[in-house]
Amino acid sequence: MEPMDTIFSGKYILPFSIVAVALIVVLGFAFLSNQAAEPQSTPIPTLSSTPTPIPTAEIPADWKTYRNEEFGFEVKYPSGWTVSEATVGIIRLYDPIKDQELKALIQKCNVLGLTSPECDFPYLVYPEITLSIVNNDQRLGLMELYKSIDPYPQEKYQITRVGLFDVIWDNDMTKKGTDYIFFLNPSKQLGFLVRNEIGDNELFNLFLSSFHFVEK
Repeated sequence: MEPMDTIFSGKYILPFSIVAVALIVVLGFAFLSNQAAEPQSTPIPTLSSTPTPIPTAEIPADWKTYRNEEFGFEVKYPSGWTVSEATVGIIRLYDPIKDQELKALIQKCNVLGLTSPECDFPYLVYPEITLSIVNNDQRLGLMELYKSIDPYPQEKYQITRVGLFDVIWDNDMTKKGTDYIFFLNPSKQLGFLVRNEIGDNELFNLFLSSFHFVEK
């Protein structure tokens, strides 16, 4: 066995240095290759479960008031709009002038065989807000009722607040200007589904902020 001073003499220092440098190069190359092979994941934003109030604004003085005694609520809507209760449990509030324009466009598109770019129906903006009332006899919570209506939410919803009640806001990415708002009445006996298809967020927020429950 060679003494320690012989091992660290000049004839061993150079080979050891070469091996050490080669080892560092190999390890460094392996590390960089591993980093390149692993895809860098983008952080997925998480939705907060803490309701964030929708900012309220002053309702225009000329807006009308729609009151429904059967389901116990009241809401304001633009003065030029019309209210239709043609179907039980579904209230349609719409702009009659733009509604006629849309019907004329759809008729034109049907004649053209849907060849015009403006006839892309999934992206048409409808001049209406539809409010549907859903029985909640089981007294489901807001999230449970929402998932019973939309079994495939795909994390596209957000929880917020309108006035004194929480709502679930669900944006339909397949249809331009469409949002679905879910909320319950105070007794949780009824669920409310408001469908916005007007493509006007400011007007829709005014509509929502004016909504309140009344004694039957």
